[in-house]
Amino acid sequence: MALKVGSYVSWKASGGVARGRIKQIVTNDEVPNIAIKITGTNANPAAQVEIYKQSGDGWEPSNLLVAHRLSTLTEIEPLKAPSKSSSKKASMSAAATQVQILQVQLEALRSRLLLERS
Repeated sequence: MALKVGSYVSWKASGGVARGRIKQIVTNDEVPNIAIKITGTNANPAAQVEIYKQSGDGWEPSNLLVAHRLSTLTEIEPLKAPSKSSSKKASMSAAATQVQILQVQLEALRSRLLLERS
């Protein structure tokens, strides 16, 4: 099957295998809005791909864009969105982590205040 805008793809990345969705295919210019410039041609097209990140029991867009030549991408099945309960658990876990960070910061401020009073 030919890759097209909207195709889900994977590719080899430094941390293993990355996954994403093609946002744009470029055949006559540089892929836009990407820090590392890649130029697509008719003979060797390039794509702007949005990276997806694992979230709970599914995948969600990360809003991070990368560029790859189509020849380096492998089409995959559409990535399943996380279930609502999984998303809620992930949000609650993130909130709990934020609370822990705030507690540590509060303890550090208390210690500093006690030292300044001494």
